Amino acid sequence: MNSIRIGIADDHPIFRNGLINNLESESDLTVRIAAGTGRELLEKMVKIKVDIVVTDVSMPDMDGIQVTKVINRDYKGIGVIGLSMFDDLNIIQQMIVAGIKGYVLKSDPLSVISEAIRKVQNGGIAFGDGIATALIDVITNRHQYDPEKIFSVRERLIMKMIFEERTDQEMAKQLQLSVKSIGINKKALLDKIGAKSEIGLVKHAIEFKLFERGLGF
Repeated sequence: MNSIRIGIADDHPIFRNGLINNLESESDLTVRIAAGTGRELLEKMVKIKVDIVVTDVSMPDMDGIQVTKVINRDYKGIGVIGLSMFDDLNIIQQMIVAGIKGYVLKSDPLSVISEAIRKVQNGGIAFGDGIATALIDVITNRHQYDPEKIFSVRERLIMKMIFEERTDQEMAKQLQLSVKSIGINKKALLDKIGAKSEIGLVKHAIEFKLFERGLGF
């Protein structure tokens, strides 16, 4: 059986080295990239192939959200697992929107991280026990999904006009952009939520009750 090739980005050397040693002790896991920053990770990924990336959420040059977006844009098929000291709901939301397949806390047992890697490699999703309560809160709406923190003003305006069934020409006129720019912005918006079409965007809006919240306007 081929080993799962892993890339790690974490700016805390002691934690990073401990994680590497733990993963390398597993017969089916191999750490191919160890990086102290998100930028270093992406630079190494140009030449070194990995199957799974485990990235710290908070790093000095590129945070985990930015790293996840780049990987999902440029490296299709690589699963990203977020890693953090905190179970901050807003961060978890943004990481999910960016495209993570898993999220674990640094306080979780190291075995939780290795199991998360295996789950994601097999096509599943993996969230550590430490954030289970936060995710349940999202599902039950005890905490609100906040579109103002996830989408830019322009993205929310375009979303609103899509819901109003405006044409690209009408959007371009109101926002003083070219029709081509509207198309580019719409694609970026769909990519952010993982939708393939405007229908997928509407489904997302219904699921998270964006109509009722008015998108912050």
